[in-house]
Amino acid sequence: MFAFFEKTLQRIRPIIRVIVKVSVLFVFISLGVFFIEVKVLPWLSTQPWAIRWGIAPQLNERVTIIERKESVTISQDESRERMGSEYGALIIGILEEEIVGSSDRPTASLLQRSQLLSGVFVTNDGLLVTYRHQAPEDNRYRYTLYLADNTSHEANVVGYDSLTNLLYLKIDGFSTTAIAFTNSNDVKLGRQLVLFSRTSAGLSLMINSIGALQRSFNLNPQTVASSEKWEGVIGLGMEWQASQLPGSPALFTNGELVGLFGTKKVDGVTSAFLIPASVVRESLSRVLEGKGDRPVFGMYYLTVTPEVQKVLGLAVDRGAMIYSPSERTGLSLLAGSSAARAGLQFGDIVTKVNGAEINLDLPLSVALGRLPTNGQVSLEILRAGVKQEVILAL
Repeated sequence: MFAFFEKTLQRIRPIIRVIVKVSVLFVFISLGVFFIEVKVLPWLSTQPWAIRWGIAPQLNERVTIIERKESVTISQDESRERMGSEYGALIIGILEEEIVGSSDRPTASLLQRSQLLSGVFVTNDGLLVTYRHQAPEDNRYRYTLYLADNTSHEANVVGYDSLTNLLYLKIDGFSTTAIAFTNSNDVKLGRQLVLFSRTSAGLSLMINSIGALQRSFNLNPQTVASSEKWEGVIGLGMEWQASQLPGSPALFTNGELVGLFGTKKVDGVTSAFLIPASVVRESLSRVLEGKGDRPVFGMYYLTVTPEVQKVLGLAVDRGAMIYSPSERTGLSLLAGSSAARAGLQFGDIVTKVNGAEINLDLPLSVALGRLPTNGQVSLEILRAGVKQEVILAL
């Protein structure tokens, strides 16, 4: 009997080996397909060269990305069908091309560098906003917009807000629906939101949540804050995807704008955040009123908090301390700036601007950025423990 089973096993052993090999191969193929679907295709859909070569448009039905987390209760079907159909038409894909070369040469012969952005319509006459960490130089960039109806349009630069890094583009003679802005009181920790991005390949969605209200986060791409960059952003509660484009709007499930997606890289570490909708609305009002320019002061500083006070042994727990890691006045103030001309020094703590107290609810850059571009401003400072008033000419 034993010999019979041994002979039978010897006969079927090759078959078992084949079955095992086929099973292993099937598993590897499945994992490979999954990786391509989830990682490669979404990444490819965000690459400018793929769009120019006509590769990305072939992915139209594949670029809707829903990131499922255990803490997320929004269903995949709801995200795809309701959020995409109701609000997808407001989300814009933006191809930015930098024209490098002589303007008297044919456009086709000029070298082009490009990047992808995303944005959202903020007025009914075709004005949209996106996030760009630097101001675009005049006449060096061309913008092509990709809409939900698979059409593309050329857009003109209307304005750039250097304080908030928001870029405004417009399609002439265009009519659309504008996004609604959420109330800042509705921005609460843990509340779910959906990040939208669009390219020529289609619309992608990523479910996330509000992870933090980072009131001392400054947009300056350095370790210190700048008086010319906004302070105060919304932190994301979950890991963001590398395919998420600058300017991607984040919406609550009721369709209201929560903020615009941006990133900042300091010392090799990239942080993702949202420019709050309240900031976008304030910036938009300035642009529509023709007040796009912001005053320039030329200060670098540390936001003073109780933690900073304890570490540095300061006399106050709020305000903004003129600062540079080198501990030199010349590197904490821009040469020739209004702050330098007024005699501010390294270590001065600005406690008030025109009588308004500087704290986490009113950071220095925000208080200064809201001022007109001419006139003067009164600063109350603390220098070596002594209060002083300094007048800055704008």
